[in-house]
Amino acid sequence: MEATIDRRYAAVYLDSMNEKQWKTISTFIVRKMSERIRPTTNPYGIRFMDNTIVTRAEPKQTILFKNLTPLDYIVEKSVPYNILVVYCNDAEIVGAIVEVGGLRNTSANMVDVNGYAITFKIMDRYKVLLTCEALGHTAIDFEENYR
Repeated sequence: MEATIDRRYAAVYLDSMNEKQWKTISTFIVRKMSERIRPTTNPYGIRFMDNTIVTRAEPKQTILFKNLTPLDYIVEKSVPYNILVVYCNDAEIVGAIVEVGGLRNTSANMVDVNGYAITFKIMDRYKVLLTCEALGHTAIDFEENYR
């Protein structure tokens, strides 16, 4: 399930939350996800509030939680790609970002963040290029963090 932490609360969790750590989260909002492209297939997401509590948790068996799609399947277009998760770790690198376009707003309403998009390309170890597009808030975050 996707979780979103508003920038107002991000500083509270910055030092206490790291990748590959198990946490218990309580007092949060569950909302229906409206973005066209999402990081998970789950139709709902978690949104942190000012009184959300995050505590340490004991690790669980993760094999049941991983449902990864190989890059080859995405390149071959043999799987749906409106829900795309790129997974990388030290042992398995999906690819390198080799080209990034500019952030653009296709909306007539310039304040509508859903109209923003940015196109980029990932190249795998076989030199196969995958053209990707980030939309909405994801496009804005990608632009800010990539540059």
